[in-house]
Amino acid sequence: MWGVNAGSVIYWYTNDDADTWINIPGALSDIGAGADGTVWGVNGGNQIFRYTGDQDGSNPGPSSRAAPATSG
Repeated sequence: MWGVNAGSVIYWYTNDDADTWINIPGALSDIGAGADGTVWGVNGGNQIFRYTGDQDGSNPGPSSRAAPATSG
């Protein structure tokens, strides 16, 4: 599970009792994860970003929300 707080700080839930939530570098205003594990986010400047586990990068186009589809 992924989340962002009111300060745009990104967190990833690890399901590990010792360190349940891990802070991820960067800042996003919205985040969502797809069924395939791809994570999409939008920053305060409405830029879209994608993280697939081994790489991240911006994607063209403005948006204010991130809502991955279940497929394709």
